[in-house]
Amino acid sequence: MISVIQELHGKGSAHGDIKPANMLICSDGQIRLCDFTEVRPRDEVFGDGEGMTTLIIFLKCQNMDYASEWDPAPVEEDDLFALGLGIWQLRKGDVPFGDVYMDDI
Repeated sequence: MISVIQELHGKGSAHGDIKPANMLICSDGQIRLCDFTEVRPRDEVFGDGEGMTTLIIFLKCQNMDYASEWDPAPVEEDDLFALGLGIWQLRKGDVPFGDVYMDDI
């Protein structure tokens, strides 16, 4: 999985949704990454509509500044952090800090 993510980053994009549910084990034993709906190029400029979801375009048309504030483009560090969490989850069977609630932070 690390090499798959490195290849994606090498092409100038970040996945944005790395998690065990998006890792498929094929019959040949290879692990494949799926769900590329959040992938965006590193140099994407917000506002041109290219590569954005229908929801974000709709909200932009409604003068809601959703995408720029609440949906920033994923970066490579997001993928690496999520990969670490995914490896932890696969190894330990739970998520790190699973007993910490947002209200406690």
